[in-house]
Formats: sequence, C-alpha cells, structure tokens
Amino acid sequence: MLEKTRTVVSVALANNAADSVAARRVLTVTLSLSNALQQIRQTSLQTLCERKLLTMIRSL
Repeated sequence: MLEKTRTVVSVALANNAADSVAARRVLTVTLSLSNALQQIRQTSLQTLCERKLLTMIRSL
C-alpha cells in the first residue's frame, strides 16, 4: 500500500513539473508574441508619421 501511495505521489509530482514547464513555455511564447506585436505597432506608427510628414512637405 505504501509503495502504491509513493507511486501516485511521484506521478502527481511529475505531472505538476510537466504542467509547470508547459506553463512557462506558454508564458514565454505569449511574451514573445506581445513583444512582436508591440514592435509592429511601433513600426506602423512610425511609418504613418513619416507618411504624414512627407504629405505635409509635398503640400508646401
């Protein structure tokens, strides 16, 4: 009985460790995507500002 309990506890710990690793991977991917989106937004805003500036210069 004690051996069976140890096995169950070991499996539970292994599952928790695997879940923890999976959660860290999801967090890492989420942060990477968030950073990529932020860079895209920043680049898009910069491009928009440059276009507006060019339009203003051309209208002078």
